[in-house]
Amino acid sequence: MIKRTAGATRRLEEWRTLIEERRSSGLTVAQWCAAQGIRIGTYNNAVVRVNRQKAEEDRKKETERENQIVQIKLDEEGYSGLPMEIGNEEAGKIAARVNVNGIRIEIMNNAGSEAIYDILSTLRKIC
Repeated sequence: MIKRTAGATRRLEEWRTLIEERRSSGLTVAQWCAAQGIRIGTYNNAVVRVNRQKAEEDRKKETERENQIVQIKLDEEGYSGLPMEIGNEEAGKIAARVNVNGIRIEIMNNAGSEAIYDILSTLRKIC
């Protein structure tokens, strides 16, 4: 049976806690590792792994936020006080017109999903 060091068997969550404890201790990495009986290289490798996991989680959250679908109810009064006009149902006619911050956006009845997505993304950025 292979005996593993304590550092090798720790999970990332445990390392996250230990790293935070080290940072709040006021000790240098070398001092803290010596007091804990952890090799400096093991600690530094754990810091890299924890940072990678955090970056991946942040990227995933950002992607989820960017891909979030927001339902917007359009009616004659507009949405959230935005000046909006609703057009008729004929193909090629203006389906909705929005005026935001001096920008006028018109969405045609025959607009494709990519165009609508781009419009909504732009609105999200400027509102």
